[in-house]
This record gives sequence, structure tokens and C-alpha cells, in this order.
Amino acid sequence: MNKKISVIKPYFITMITTMIILFSTALIGEVSLLWRSEKKVAEIELSNKIFDKFHTIEELERQIAQDNDNYIAYIKLAQKYNEIKEYDTANIYFQTALKISERSNYSLYSYSMFCIERKLYNLALNLAEEITLDNKKRINYKAVIYEALGDALDKNGEIEASIRAYQVSMKYAKGVYNKSRLENLKTKYAKEYIKIADLKIERKEAKSAILDLENSVKIKSLPQAKYKLALIYKDINKQKAEKMIKAVLDESPYVVNPYIYNNLLNELLEESRLMGNTGKINYYTSRIKSFHKLLSSIYVFKDDLAISNIDIKPKKSKLFGKESVFLVFKIENDTDTDIEDLYLLAELYYGNNRIEVEKIVATKTNILKADSNGMNMEIKFPSIITKDSIVLAHDLIVKFYAKKQKKAPWTLIRIQQLK
Repeated sequence: MNKKISVIKPYFITMITTMIILFSTALIGEVSLLWRSEKKVAEIELSNKIFDKFHTIEELERQIAQDNDNYIAYIKLAQKYNEIKEYDTANIYFQTALKISERSNYSLYSYSMFCIERKLYNLALNLAEEITLDNKKRINYKAVIYEALGDALDKNGEIEASIRAYQVSMKYAKGVYNKSRLENLKTKYAKEYIKIADLKIERKEAKSAILDLENSVKIKSLPQAKYKLALIYKDINKQKAEKMIKAVLDESPYVVNPYIYNNLLNELLEESRLMGNTGKINYYTSRIKSFHKLLSSIYVFKDDLAISNIDIKPKKSKLFGKESVFLVFKIENDTDTDIEDLYLLAELYYGNNRIEVEKIVATKTNILKADSNGMNMEIKFPSIITKDSIVLAHDLIVKFYAKKQKKAPWTLIRIQQLK
């Protein structure tokens, strides 16, 4: 028995040694191939940087005359012709770059991006599918191509096709995009589902719209999608809708239509009273009170402010003697609460022209008090507004908008025709 083992042992050792050698050789080959691939990418990037210093078509053509085998030069030249809208010439140079480079990944990527811009979507996809995925740079090429395709299809109104393109882009982008770019892609992808849902809501296809909005939220939890979901549930389950809107309100209050939510709360309060449900009566009464408090802190309503004594006056600088045009007016707080933060936007229409100027009216150190006579204000217009331009204008209209927080929507407070 021992004799048989001693005979088998050398063969076994030889077999193991051979397997180790073969595995090591394969591994070295794989690493070498990867290194060569990365090296090639680095060379392309270096070549790109070299040709970036050539800013004109003539400079690039001279370089090609000296070295007509450098496909990067042809790509750069194609891009230059694309910039000046000579698309046929650009197309020829992109095809030349493909041929010279033997359909290199970079030339496939560059030509594919050009094809997307020219709405040659099928050709762009065929080129993209030729790109090999042997390093992150090339995976990135595919992610960028499919994202650009999604953008183009969205612009063209082909929303379902855009969703498919963004889906493919996401597959490639996850491992190569930085965080901000990936989040931007997720936002675009999620918004496409919102657009599809909007179309279905118009067609009264609520169930299908819910699925699209839920898909949107899975991709990225955007408050717009969650609010639209809540609005659909408002006609199905009011209590569920109220909780959903409250969650959106806590996250992004400006997404919520305050009138819709206020009406929903009052409807639920009335139903609770009819049922005699004391717990719910107290809950919805409290919700209405806290909601109104939130509204007063972030929204300006039309009747909150009074603007009067509106006029446009030229004034000369005492120091330099230069004449400027000012919008002068009086602003009063007609609520029963002091306003600590208030932004005002004045929009001036004169003839066929329009200009807008923003001004901070109230701050914590300059409060617009509820029990005061208001403030006399003036807003200086940019230098393009002159006394003559005002005098010569056939029509002169001023619109005033206000808001309490920087991110809040503007509320139109007053329109005044001065001429």
C-alpha cells in the first residue's frame, strides 16, 4: 500500500505544480492585458490634451498633414466642423477616425455622441454597443452615451424611450460616475416616470399612474412624485393622502399646493365631526392650526401687503453727478404679525422691454411691523434704464412680487400701469 502511495505522490505533485504555473501565467496575462488597456486609455487622454491646444480648423489640418495616421486629430477636426454646423464634413472626419483607428473605443464614443446630436439614434446605439467594457473609462463612455440619448429623447418628447435609455445608463454609471453626477442622472430618470404618470392622470388612468410614480420614488425619492401620489389617493383614501402630503410638507413645503391641502384638512375635520370622532376632530383641528402657522411663516398672500405711492424718478448722484432711475413706493404690512424676512421683486415693462430687480425689504434687524405706517422704499434700476427710455416708452407697467424665504415661490402682489 505504501509503495503505491510513493509512486502516485510524484505524479500528484507534478500535476499540482503544473496547475499553479498555468494559473499564474493566465493571471499575469490578464494583468498585462488590463495594464495595456489602461495604458492605451492614458495615451488617448494625453493625445487629447495635446490637441486641445489647437483651436482652429487650419491648425488641425496642418497637424493631419504632418501625421495623417493620428485619429484623435480627425476626431478633433470633426468636432470643430460640428461646432460650425458643417455636419456632412464632420461626419466624414468621424468616419475617417473610425477607419484609421480600426474602430477604437474612443472613436466609437465620439462618433456616437455626434450621431445622438444629429438624431441618428439607431446608428448611435450600434456604435455604442461596439465599445468594449475592459476598463472604467470605457464603461463611462457607455454611461455617458446612454445618458445623452435619454436627454435627446426626452427633449424630443419620446418619454418611454428616454426611460429605457436612462435605465441602461444607470446600469453602467453606478460604478463609474461620481456621486453628484449619479444623483443628477437618477433625478432625470425619476422625473421621466413623473412625466409618464402625468399623461396617464390626464387620461384618468389612476392605477397605472400610481405604478409609474412608485417607480419614480424607487429610483429617487423626489417630493414631486410623492405629492402627485398623494393627490391621486385624495380621491381614493383621504386619510392616507393627508399623511402623505404631511410627509412632503415636512420635506419640501413649496411642492404642496396650500389651498388643496387646506381644503383636504377641512373636509377631514368635517367628516370627523359628522362621525363624532373626538380624537380625529382634535387631530385635524391641530393640523389646520399648525399648517396655517407654517403658511404665515413661508408664504406671502396677495392681501398681506399694500403697495402705494408708486412712481419712477430719475436721481443724480451727489458724488459723481451721474443720473440713475429709481422705482419709489410705499409698502405696508396688512397682517397682524410682524414680518422679519421679506423679498420683493419689481418687474418693469417699458415698450417691448422688460427688466426685473430684486430687493430685500425686511430682515430681523429691519422688521416690517404690523402696526406701523409701513416703509418708504426705492429700488435702483440698472444703468440700461435711462430717463429717456422711460419718457419715450408708450407703455410703462410695474409688477410687484413678494416672498418670505429665498426658496419660496413669488406671489404677485400688485400690478400698476404708470403710463
